Amino acid sequence: MRSRRLAIALAVVAGGAVLAPLIATPSQAAWTGNQWAYGPAISTSSTNCVTDTGYASTASGQFLSGSLLTTDLDNVAGVQGIRVGMDAAGTATPTPAAGSNGSTELDVMPPTYEAPLNVSALGGALPILNVSNLSAGLTDAGDLGALGQWAQTSGTGTAAGAAGLVTSQGGVDTQDTSGASGPSMPTVATLDLSGILGSAVTSAVADVKAEIGAVSASSQINGCAALESALWGTAPSPAQRAYQVSGLGLDLSAPSLGTVATQVGDTLGTVSSTVNSLEGLTGTLDNSVLGLVTGELGALGLNAVLDASATNSLTITLPNLQTALGTLLTAPLTDGVVTINVSTGDVYVDLTPLLGGADGLNDLAPNTELDLNAAVVSSLVARITTLLNGWTTNITSTLLNAIDSAPVTGGIGIAVNVLGGLYGGINVANVGLSAPAGTTLGGILSGATPLSTSTSEGTSTLLGTVLSLLGININSLLSGLLGTLTNATAAVQSALKTGLIAPITALGSTLSGITGPVISGAGSALGALPGVLSLMVNVEPDQPCPSTTGEAVPAWDPSCGELASASAYTRATADSTAQYLETALRVSVLDGGAVSALSLATASAGPVTLPSGG
Repeated sequence: MRSRRLAIALAVVAGGAVLAPLIATPSQAAWTGNQWAYGPAISTSSTNCVTDTGYASTASGQFLSGSLLTTDLDNVAGVQGIRVGMDAAGTATPTPAAGSNGSTELDVMPPTYEAPLNVSALGGALPILNVSNLSAGLTDAGDLGALGQWAQTSGTGTAAGAAGLVTSQGGVDTQDTSGASGPSMPTVATLDLSGILGSAVTSAVADVKAEIGAVSASSQINGCAALESALWGTAPSPAQRAYQVSGLGLDLSAPSLGTVATQVGDTLGTVSSTVNSLEGLTGTLDNSVLGLVTGELGALGLNAVLDASATNSLTITLPNLQTALGTLLTAPLTDGVVTINVSTGDVYVDLTPLLGGADGLNDLAPNTELDLNAAVVSSLVARITTLLNGWTTNITSTLLNAIDSAPVTGGIGIAVNVLGGLYGGINVANVGLSAPAGTTLGGILSGATPLSTSTSEGTSTLLGTVLSLLGININSLLSGLLGTLTNATAAVQSALKTGLIAPITALGSTLSGITGPVISGAGSALGALPGVLSLMVNVEPDQPCPSTTGEAVPAWDPSCGELASASAYTRATADSTAQYLETALRVSVLDGGAVSALSLATASAGPVTLPSGG
């Protein structure tokens, strides 16, 4: 009688009154026989979900499945996961068999099996997929567990599967709860998209990769309770499914950014040597003033009897510009979404805050498409532009501020003396430009602290005799020389700008010449991604696609059609539940017109079939 009544109820379920699953909050729960939550127990004389046996059930866990380019992962040994089928007699049969490909029967009841993912089995099977980092930073102890595949079935109608970051009890969690000093979630898979993007990848952006963080999925069903719910018409809760994705990002390689430090170092060397050439009696600053004084003597018609020479010079104490830059040439640039390692040229884009919800990529509705659309790409390019332009501006402004702060002491002195003859060398007049206390290069360049000017006549006791013999009016001479000092101040400013400021300005242009192609290259590569890459999380084939809260799946991606196909999962029948699949992340790629899809962390529970003859 029991079987007949349940069969009638299940026929209704199969005909349209589907048992809507409740999506469980991801946790570190373990699923042994005593840990199932049945909801309100309905006990009849013919049905007891605690003691009744004879149910046939199936469960599985598989970390990698699907296909990528021309490779079908179902044909790659060592990565097919673990599948456990239990028949009505209570015999559990694992595939692969225990002891094969790492499959192990755990010492718990009901029968439970786990199988670690055999990374080495992949070899070169997927040229664009790198999973060599799968076990990095992970252990099979404590909260974090290890990357693996897990399945459990029972004769009382329960079934559970898990894949990804799981414990030996099937607990699922990709959240790092170990504290600040504990291990962090690694990148478990890297998908190289450079070849697929083709000409969109320029020399400025050498590589484009999708970085996939730790993922996990679980599915569990109490088939007896589900069938009983269908019989009595109570609120069904046939399956609990959960998934987690710790992170998802894009990695771009822009090696030219690593040359910035060299360019800056060359410029600093130029500035340092320029300071040395500016100072001293034969330096550029003294020579610029000396030339003006000599020119004035010529204008007065005195260059045949008088000459000029430098007697003093300004001293510039330039700070250590490399020290002034601090960590500007090494510290990563980040705005929380884009992070740029300026030393290596690595540009990382964290897609989680852009495409996820309040809990990142977790707790999203079933079959949510992570829409990497044109608006998202434009936002990313703008972020990269802001970071790089801000960085180069910061470098040049830091150097200019350091140069501006350099103390300037002393002064330029020019002596005007008799040229040759009996009185040769007698000092006739002196002119000078001196730096007041507290003068800086910035003050001189801006005019905020102008150099003081001065003229004086010589102090020789023979000066009057010399001036009379040479026919020189000392007042006219001093007045003419004083007039030249105005031009001399401008000449000093010009020499300082040419020697110290111009190299920094040129550096800014050089750095823009490096970052500009990186920005445009990033725009080209990122702009092509929506046409070749589709990302879907919380994939459940029995649920509508796309989710009403998600974005439209790209027209080229057949994901929704495949999920709705008859082969996507096993439907409920008159005497069995449906199969409940959960995939944490599905990555679809379009390459040369061919679409392939890779599923990461897929768990399956069910079908669970009624005992026969009950």
